Amino acid sequence: KIAKAMNSNRPLGEARGKREYIVFCFSGKKICSDLKKVGVYGNKTKSISFPTFLKESLLRHFIRGLFDSDGSFTANRSRRCKTIVGRFSVSGTKNITEGINKIFVKYLKTVSTKIVVDKRVFEGSGIYAISNTTDIAKIYDFLYKKASLFLIRKKLKIEKYLEERNVIFRRR
Repeated sequence: KIAKAMNSNRPLGEARGKREYIVFCFSGKKICSDLKKVGVYGNKTKSISFPTFLKESLLRHFIRGLFDSDGSFTANRSRRCKTIVGRFSVSGTKNITEGINKIFVKYLKTVSTKIVVDKRVFEGSGIYAISNTTDIAKIYDFLYKKASLFLIRKKLKIEKYLEERNVIFRRR
Protein backbone atom coordinates (compact mmCIF):
# COMPACT_ATOMS: atom_id res chain seq x y z
CA LYS A 1 0.00 0.00 0.00
CA ILE A 2 2.75 2.46 0.85
CA ALA A 3 4.57 1.82 -2.43
CA LYS A 4 1.32 2.49 -4.29
CA ALA A 5 0.65 5.66 -2.24
CA MET A 6 4.12 6.92 -3.19
CA ASN A 7 3.62 6.04 -6.88
CA SER A 8 6.70 3.83 -6.73
CA ASN A 9 7.59 1.28 -9.35
CA ARG A 10 10.43 -0.18 -7.28
CA PRO A 11 10.14 -3.92 -6.70
CA LEU A 12 9.16 -5.13 -3.23
CA GLY A 13 11.44 -7.63 -1.51
CA GLU A 14 10.47 -10.49 0.76
CA ALA A 15 12.24 -11.40 3.98
CA ARG A 16 11.78 -14.11 6.52
CA GLY A 17 12.48 -14.19 10.21
CA LYS A 18 9.96 -15.13 12.86
CA ARG A 19 7.39 -13.93 10.32
CA GLU A 20 7.40 -13.24 6.63
CA TYR A 21 7.46 -9.57 5.74
CA ILE A 22 7.79 -7.27 2.77
CA VAL A 23 10.71 -4.88 2.36
CA PHE A 24 10.20 -1.56 0.59
CA CYS A 25 13.36 0.50 0.12
CA PHE A 26 13.53 4.02 -1.16
CA SER A 27 16.28 6.59 -1.27
CA GLY A 28 17.22 9.88 -2.74
CA LYS A 29 18.65 13.16 -1.49
CA LYS A 30 15.32 15.01 -1.65
CA ILE A 31 13.24 12.41 0.19
CA CYS A 32 15.98 11.95 2.81
CA SER A 33 16.18 15.71 3.30
CA ASP A 34 12.37 16.02 3.54
CA LEU A 35 12.16 13.18 6.07
CA LYS A 36 14.91 14.72 8.24
CA LYS A 37 13.00 18.02 8.29
CA VAL A 38 10.08 16.29 9.99
CA GLY A 39 12.25 14.30 12.41
CA VAL A 40 12.60 10.99 10.58
CA TYR A 41 16.11 9.61 10.57
CA GLY A 42 17.90 6.28 10.94
CA ASN A 43 18.41 4.46 14.24
CA LYS A 44 15.66 6.45 15.95
CA THR A 45 14.42 3.66 18.25
CA LYS A 46 16.34 4.90 21.28
CA SER A 47 16.07 8.65 20.72
CA ILE A 48 12.73 9.54 19.10
CA SER A 49 10.42 11.94 20.95
CA PHE A 50 6.69 12.42 20.58
CA PRO A 51 6.29 15.13 17.93
CA THR A 52 4.92 18.46 19.10
CA PHE A 53 4.49 19.85 15.58
CA LEU A 54 1.79 17.43 14.37
CA LYS A 55 -1.64 18.80 13.60
CA GLU A 56 -4.39 17.29 15.74
CA SER A 57 -5.89 15.66 12.63
CA LEU A 58 -2.67 13.69 12.04
CA LEU A 59 -2.20 12.26 15.56
CA ARG A 60 -4.30 9.15 14.86
CA HIS A 61 -2.22 8.38 11.77
CA PHE A 62 1.07 8.84 13.62
CA ILE A 63 0.01 6.62 16.52
CA ARG A 64 -1.38 3.99 14.13
CA GLY A 65 2.04 3.92 12.42
CA LEU A 66 3.72 3.40 15.80
CA PHE A 67 1.27 0.61 16.60
CA ASP A 68 1.86 -1.05 13.21
CA SER A 69 5.63 -0.94 13.66
CA ASP A 70 6.24 -1.28 17.40
CA GLY A 71 2.90 -2.36 18.83
CA SER A 72 0.98 -5.52 19.48
CA PHE A 73 -2.48 -6.73 20.31
CA THR A 74 -3.07 -9.97 22.15
CA ALA A 75 -6.27 -11.66 23.27
CA ASN A 76 -6.08 -14.60 25.64
CA ARG A 77 -8.56 -16.50 27.74
CA SER A 78 -8.13 -15.70 31.42
CA ARG A 79 -7.85 -18.79 33.61
CA ARG A 80 -9.18 -16.92 36.61
CA CYS A 81 -12.38 -15.45 35.21
CA LYS A 82 -12.77 -17.55 32.02
CA THR A 83 -13.20 -14.49 29.79
CA ILE A 84 -11.07 -13.22 26.94
CA VAL A 85 -8.69 -10.45 28.00
CA GLY A 86 -7.27 -8.11 25.36
CA ARG A 87 -4.07 -6.10 25.59
CA PHE A 88 -3.19 -3.21 23.31
CA SER A 89 0.44 -2.12 23.63
CA VAL A 90 3.09 0.02 21.97
CA SER A 91 6.81 0.02 22.79
CA GLY A 92 9.22 2.87 22.31
CA THR A 93 11.00 5.55 24.23
CA LYS A 94 9.43 6.61 27.50
CA ASN A 95 8.67 9.98 25.87
CA ILE A 96 6.82 8.35 22.95
CA THR A 97 4.76 6.05 25.16
CA GLU A 98 3.90 8.87 27.57
CA GLY A 99 2.81 10.93 24.56
CA ILE A 100 0.48 8.14 23.43
CA ASN A 101 -1.01 7.94 26.92
CA LYS A 102 -1.59 11.73 27.02
CA ILE A 103 -3.32 11.74 23.62
CA PHE A 104 -5.60 8.82 24.51
CA VAL A 105 -6.53 10.36 27.88
CA LYS A 106 -7.13 13.80 26.35
CA TYR A 107 -9.07 12.84 23.21
CA LEU A 108 -10.58 9.46 24.10
CA LYS A 109 -10.97 9.84 27.87
CA THR A 110 -9.25 6.48 28.39
CA VAL A 111 -7.93 5.41 31.75
CA SER A 112 -4.47 6.88 32.30
CA THR A 113 -1.98 4.05 32.39
CA LYS A 114 1.42 3.80 34.00
CA ILE A 115 4.21 3.46 31.45
CA VAL A 116 6.21 0.32 32.15
CA VAL A 117 9.94 0.87 31.92
CA ASP A 118 12.07 -2.13 30.95
CA LYS A 119 15.77 -1.29 31.15
CA ARG A 120 16.57 -4.70 29.65
CA VAL A 121 15.30 -3.35 26.31
CA PHE A 122 17.26 -0.08 26.51
CA GLU A 123 17.71 2.76 28.97
CA GLY A 124 14.76 5.13 28.61
CA SER A 125 12.41 2.62 27.02
CA GLY A 126 8.72 2.42 27.81
CA ILE A 127 5.67 0.31 27.08
CA TYR A 128 2.16 1.74 26.85
CA ALA A 129 -0.32 -1.04 27.57
CA ILE A 130 -4.06 -1.08 28.24
CA SER A 131 -6.51 -3.94 28.75
CA ASN A 132 -9.79 -2.14 29.42
CA THR A 133 -12.19 -3.40 26.71
CA THR A 134 -14.10 -0.12 26.46
CA ASP A 135 -10.83 1.77 26.01
CA ILE A 136 -9.60 -0.72 23.41
CA ALA A 137 -12.82 -0.06 21.43
CA LYS A 138 -12.20 3.71 21.67
CA ILE A 139 -8.61 3.26 20.54
CA TYR A 140 -9.75 1.08 17.62
CA ASP A 141 -12.22 3.76 16.48
CA PHE A 142 -9.57 6.48 16.87
CA LEU A 143 -6.86 4.64 14.95
CA TYR A 144 -8.91 3.34 12.04
CA LYS A 145 -11.30 6.25 11.39
CA LYS A 146 -10.60 7.49 7.84
CA ALA A 147 -7.58 5.18 7.65
CA SER A 148 -6.40 3.73 4.36
CA LEU A 149 -2.86 2.67 5.29
CA PHE A 150 -2.46 0.10 8.08
CA LEU A 151 -1.50 -3.49 8.80
CA ILE A 152 -4.63 -5.51 8.14
CA ARG A 153 -3.68 -8.37 10.48
CA LYS A 154 -3.47 -6.08 13.53
CA LYS A 155 -6.76 -4.37 12.71
CA LEU A 156 -8.48 -7.75 12.27
CA LYS A 157 -7.10 -9.05 15.60
CA ILE A 158 -8.70 -6.13 17.46
CA GLU A 159 -11.98 -6.55 15.55
CA LYS A 160 -12.13 -10.25 16.36
CA TYR A 161 -11.54 -9.55 20.05
CA LEU A 162 -14.22 -6.84 20.18
CA GLU A 163 -16.70 -9.12 18.41
CA GLU A 164 -15.97 -11.97 20.85
CA ARG A 165 -16.52 -9.57 23.75
CA ASN A 166 -19.77 -8.36 22.11
CA VAL A 167 -18.54 -4.78 22.17
CA ILE A 168 -20.22 -2.32 19.85
CA PHE A 169 -17.63 -0.54 17.74
CA ARG A 170 -17.59 1.14 14.37
CA ARG A 171 -16.10 -1.35 11.92
CA ARG A 172 -13.73 0.64 9.74
